[in-house]
Amino acid sequence: MIPTTGTVTGGIINPTVASTITETLGWLTVKALNDGEDIFDEAASFKEQFNTLYSTLSETTKKKVNSKK
Repeated sequence: MIPTTGTVTGGIINPTVASTITETLGWLTVKALNDGEDIFDEAASFKEQFNTLYSTLSETTKKKVNSKK
């Protein structure tokens, strides 16, 4: 109904999603390097990538919840 509302909302959501994805990829890289994995050796399958992402996000969420207590 209001033309600028969609533009403003998109302008807020887009950088938030982009920064979240970038941060997640950064933490996955840090985790892989700390675990001694060769991140350039071979590409992981989609299932492995999903499992790594899910476990990393779960651990991060638990740490944030515990630190707020």
